[in-house]
Amino acid sequence: MGHIIPEAVKLLVAEGLITGVQLDPLSKAVFCESCMFAKSTWKPFPKERMRECVKAYSEEIHSDLWGPGPVETLG
Repeated sequence: MGHIIPEAVKLLVAEGLITGVQLDPLSKAVFCESCMFAKSTWKPFPKERMRECVKAYSEEIHSDLWGPGPVETLG
């Protein structure tokens, strides 16, 4: 189920939307370090440039880095 919050799972089980799962009503949620990092804060981009505009091609480069991503084949 990925990193769904425990309260959501309890609600889904209680409402009968998930079957075949038995939860201990006295159990407490376990701390998940991955969730902590995924929800960490980030600094927003400044509203104004902090320095002069570039004067030549490739003086400044902006890019998004992501990967490797999963590849699905159709077939």
